[in-house]
Amino acid sequence: DADLDQAAALIAGGAFRFAGQKCTATSRVVADRRVMSELVSKLREHIAKLPLAPVTDAACAIGPLITAASRDKVVGIMGNHAPVLPELEGYFFPPTMLEDLDPDSTLAQEELFAPVLAVMAADTLDQALDIANRTPYGLSAALFTKNIGQALTYINRIEAGMVRVNGDTTGVDPHAPFGGMKGSSTHSREQGRAAIEFYTDVKTVQINP
Repeated sequence: DADLDQAAALIAGGAFRFAGQKCTATSRVVADRRVMSELVSKLREHIAKLPLAPVTDAACAIGPLITAASRDKVVGIMGNHAPVLPELEGYFFPPTMLEDLDPDSTLAQEELFAPVLAVMAADTLDQALDIANRTPYGLSAALFTKNIGQALTYINRIEAGMVRVNGDTTGVDPHAPFGGMKGSSTHSREQGRAAIEFYTDVKTVQINP
C-alpha cells in the first residue's frame, strides 16, 4: 500500500548516490510480490536519472568507488552478475539492480559499499521481516507503507538501530542517536544526548547521617 513513486525515488537515491559507499546506503529491497514488478519498473526510471560521472562534473549523481581494490572486490563477488564497466577514468561501477535474488545469497547478505541493489520478493509482512532480519547487519532500515499498524509492527520487529517510515535509509539528523544492532557498529550510539552520555562517567554517591 506504499506510494511507489515516493518509494522508488528514495530507494534509488539511498542506494546509488555516493556510489553506495555510505554505511547507511540502501543495499537490499524486500518488496511485496504484488507490487514488485511495478516498483522495479519505477526504480529503473529513477536510476536512469542518476548520471554516472566524475565528481567534478556538476551533473554527477554517482561518482567512482574509492579504490581499485574496492571495485575489484565488488566485481569478484558479483561474478556473472557483474555489469560491463564504463570507460571512464577512475574506479567507476555502474548502478546495478539485481532482481529476485535468493535472500541467502552472498549478494543479498554482504555489504558491498558499491552502487548495487538487491531486490527480493515477499508474500507477507512476516516473510519480509524474516528476510530483512536474516542479514548479520542491522544499522539502518526503512519501510514504505500507508498502514500505521504495519509500520508499528515493522518498527518493533526489525533488527536495526535506526528505522525510518517513508524515508530513505541514509544519514540521520545530528541530534538523533546513530548506531546499529548485530554486526553493525559497536552497539553504542553517537550524536545527540547519546554522545554526551558516551563521554560521561557516572558516579553513584550515598551519604549517610
